[in-house]
Amino acid sequence: MKLPPGSPSKGKLKEDSSWNAGWYDFYPAIEYPRRSVLPPSLDSLTKPELSPVEWSNSSIIFTGHGTRPVICGRYYSSSKQFVLPSPPPLQTEPDSYGPASVISVSPDDEWLFAYFPGHNVEGVCCFWKRGLELDKWTVRDWWTSPSGLVKAEWIGSGREWICDPVTQKPIRLPYRGPRIAISTATMLLVTENHQVILCYFRQNASNFKMLTCSLLKQSVTVENATKTEPSPPNELNSTRICTTAAIGLSYHESSIIVATRSQRYPLPLTVTQFNSIEVGGPTERDETQLEVLRNIPEDYEEECTIELCEVLLNFTGVQLAIGTRPLPPIQVKDARLKDLNFTARPKNNQTPQGGLYLVANFFDFQDYTSVPTTNIECYSLLRQPRPDSPIPWVITHESSRTFDAGIVGFVVPCRPVSGACNVIAGVYWRSGTQPRSLAKSKETPVGSLHILSIPNLTNDDEWESLPILKASDKPGLDGNFLFLLSAVLTEKPLLQSSLWNTQTSLQKVPQRKLQISNGPSLSAALVAAILSQRATTDITLQISHHSLSSNVIADILNQSFSVLDEHHNISARAWIQQVGACLETYRLKASRPTHEREREDADARWQAAHDICSLVACNLIFDECREGDAFNTDAVWQLVDASIWVMAFLEKTMKECILLWDTASSSRPDGNFYRNVKVYGLTRTTSVGPSTPDSNVTVSPNMLHFAHPQALQNVLDAVTNVKKFREFLGALTARSENSQIARDVLIDQIDCSGVDLGGLIPILTDLRDSIQTVDAAQARRSLALCTPIQDQLQHLKTHLPKILQSKVLDKSKIFLKPNDLLDGLPGEQPRKPQVKDVVTKSLLLKRNTTLLCLRCGGQTEGGQEDSRLPREVRTKLSLDLDCGGSGWVA
Repeated sequence: MKLPPGSPSKGKLKEDSSWNAGWYDFYPAIEYPRRSVLPPSLDSLTKPELSPVEWSNSSIIFTGHGTRPVICGRYYSSSKQFVLPSPPPLQTEPDSYGPASVISVSPDDEWLFAYFPGHNVEGVCCFWKRGLELDKWTVRDWWTSPSGLVKAEWIGSGREWICDPVTQKPIRLPYRGPRIAISTATMLLVTENHQVILCYFRQNASNFKMLTCSLLKQSVTVENATKTEPSPPNELNSTRICTTAAIGLSYHESSIIVATRSQRYPLPLTVTQFNSIEVGGPTERDETQLEVLRNIPEDYEEECTIELCEVLLNFTGVQLAIGTRPLPPIQVKDARLKDLNFTARPKNNQTPQGGLYLVANFFDFQDYTSVPTTNIECYSLLRQPRPDSPIPWVITHESSRTFDAGIVGFVVPCRPVSGACNVIAGVYWRSGTQPRSLAKSKETPVGSLHILSIPNLTNDDEWESLPILKASDKPGLDGNFLFLLSAVLTEKPLLQSSLWNTQTSLQKVPQRKLQISNGPSLSAALVAAILSQRATTDITLQISHHSLSSNVIADILNQSFSVLDEHHNISARAWIQQVGACLETYRLKASRPTHEREREDADARWQAAHDICSLVACNLIFDECREGDAFNTDAVWQLVDASIWVMAFLEKTMKECILLWDTASSSRPDGNFYRNVKVYGLTRTTSVGPSTPDSNVTVSPNMLHFAHPQALQNVLDAVTNVKKFREFLGALTARSENSQIARDVLIDQIDCSGVDLGGLIPILTDLRDSIQTVDAAQARRSLALCTPIQDQLQHLKTHLPKILQSKVLDKSKIFLKPNDLLDGLPGEQPRKPQVKDVVTKSLLLKRNTTLLCLRCGGQTEGGQEDSRLPREVRTKLSLDLDCGGSGWVA
C-alpha cells in the first residue's frame, strides 16, 4: 500500500524514517483572520491565523493565547509567564472575541498594542503601559473597531545601534520615517477596509487620539477637524478586504509607504434573493434573482496587484495632520501572497541615495495535488529628484527568484550591516529522512536558513546557512511559518504550526563564514545591545555555553569592552553596563549543569561583579543623602544599612587577603605567592607566581576589587564615606531615641568589625595610585575574567602585605564572632543568612510585593512608600545603578 504524502514510513526504528510534505502542510501559512468585516454567515468559515509573536528589547516574548483573548508574556531566560490585564469588554464577554491577531511592542518597551477580532461584534484595540516592573502592565486606552486590523507599526523610534562583526565598529543608524515631537507614543495602523489610522499620545494627554485617511484615494485629515472617512462601496454581492499589508520606513525620509494586497469575498444572499420553492408545481423565477445568481463568481481569489500609497505627516505647530497619496500599483502573478515586507538601506558610499525595497513571497498551489512552488519578487522604491513630478516615487522591479528545491516558508528583513541590505529566507525541504542514529535526538533538520542579498535575491556568500530544526518526536514536517528576529539578532522565535499542533521553538541566526567562531558576532551583538540599552540575555546565554571555557568567555567580553571603550565615551553608566554583562554571563555559567569546581569558580566570579555594583549603589546612597559635610538625618537608618553592608564586604575581602597572602608569603625564596586551596577536605599550597598563565591563576575573584582601577576607586570611596558617616554620627547629639539607637548600632558595627578604617584608607590610596599605571587592556582583561590577571599581581604583592603587617586588621575579630564562642549548644544548626534588599542593603522584610532582578537575582521591596530611603534616591538606584539589568519582575 502506498503511503500518502506527509506520512512516515512504517519501518519504525529498524529502518530510516522518511517523510514527504504535502500541500496541506503549507496551506495554513496563507490563511488570515477576516472575522470583523465578513458577514456573520461567513464568519464561521474562516480559520484563525497563527498567533502573533513579539520579542521585546527586554528579552520578553509576547504571544497571544491560542484560544482566549489574552496576551501572555514569557521571559526568554526562564519558563516563568505572566498575563496582561484585559480591557473591560474582554473581561465581561470573553467568548465574543478571538485570540489577538496583531501584537506590537514599542522600541522603548514602554507600550504594547494588540487587536482582538470579534465574533459577530466589533473588534477591540488596546494599548498597555508598562510600569517599573517588566511584568507590570496596565490598560492605558482601548476602543472598538468595526473594521479589522492587518498591520501595526510604531513611528518615531530612536536611532538604532549596530556593530559590524568584521570591522568591529559600532554605527548608529539614521532615523527611520517621520518624527513627531508632540507625541510620546505614535503608531500607524492599516485596517481591512483600506484605511490608515494614526494613533498618537500627546504629551500630558489622558488618552490616545486618532486620525484616519483612505489608502484608495488622496485624502487629508487634520487634528480636531470633523471628518468621517466613508468606507468604499461594495460591488455586487462581494466585498473587498485588505488581507496583507506592509509599512515601509526609510532612512532620511519623512514619508511612509504602505503596501497592501486585497481579496474579494462574497456577501450573503438576502432572503428575497433565494428562489421560492413550491411542492405543488413549477416555480416562477424572477429575472432580478437570476441576475444576482449569475454574477456570483465560483471562486474569489486574491487580486493580482499590490497597491502602494504614500502617507505624509505634518505638524503645523498647533495641529497634526495626516495625508495619503496613492501610487501606481504593482502587477504581480496570480498566486497566494505569503510574506510582504519592506527593508531599508541607509545612505553610504555605494548607495548615496539609500533605498527602500519591497520583498514579496508567493505560494502557487496550482491544482492542490503537490507541494506549492514559491517565488520571491523584489521591487525598489526611489524618490524622484524633482519635487514637482506627478509620481513622487519610481517603482522598479529589481529581481525575481523561484525556488525549485524547496519551499520558502518565510522571508524576514535584517538590519543593515557593512552597508549591505539582506533578508533571511527559511527554505523547507519537500521530503526528508530521519536516520536511525538520530531517532533519540531532540531535534532533526527539516530545512535551512539562507541570507539573501537585496536587490538581486542571490545567496550572500559571506554568510553561512544553518539548518531549521524541529522536534524529532515524530518524523514529518510541521509547517514553520511565523518568524521573528530577536532584538539583538542572535536568535529567533519560530512558531511551528500545522493542521494538528502549534509550538514555539528557538533557532540561531546565520553568521558570517569568515568568522572562525561565534566570538566576533557575539561580541558585536553585545556591543550593539549595550549601546542600545537593550537586554543582553539572549547573547550572554550563548556566551556562557558549557562548551566555552572561561578564557574563551573572557576573550568575547574583552573584545566587546575594547570596542566600547574605543568608540564610546567611558562613563560610570557605561562601565557598570560592562560589569553587568560579566555578572550575567558568569551567573548563567554557574547555573548550567557543569563540573562542580567550574560552577563554584563561575559563582565566585559573578559574585565579585555583583559586589562592584553594590559598592557603586552604596556610594550613590551616600552622595544623594549628603548635605555638605553633614548627612540627611531623615535617611539615617538607610545610611546605617549601607554602612553595615560595606563593613561586611570589607571583612570578607580582608579575610581573603589573610588566607591568600599571609606575612610569610612575601618572603618565600622563589618570590611566588601561595594560596591555601582546600581540595577534598585537605589543605594544599598552590603556587600562583609570576609564571602562571591566566588559565591557572587561582587568586580569588574578590581580589579584583584591589586590582582593577575603577573597582578599587569604588572601594576607597565606600570606605571614606563610611568613615565620614561614623564621625558624623559620633559627634551628633541624639535628638530622639531612634537616632540614639541608630548611632549605637553603627558605632558597634564599625568598632567591633576588626578593620581600622582610618589606617586602611592610606594603604588603599597608595594602591590606587600604583595601579593607575596599569594598562587599559589589562584592566579590561581582568574585568572580563572577573579576577586579577598575572600582570596585576605585582601591585597586590607590594601593597596588600602592608595591610597584614600593620595594625589595620584585628584577625581575631575578623575570624571569630560572638556566636562562634557560644558553648553548650552542639545540636544547634547554623542560621541561614538573612536576605538583604539589593537596592537599600537593609533586611528584606517582605512587607510588600517582592521584586526580582532578572540579571542578578537580587530582591527588593516593591512598595517604595514604606522604604526609609527617599523615593527619588530609590528610583534612581532601581533604574540606573543596580546591575545595569533590564528591569524588575514581581
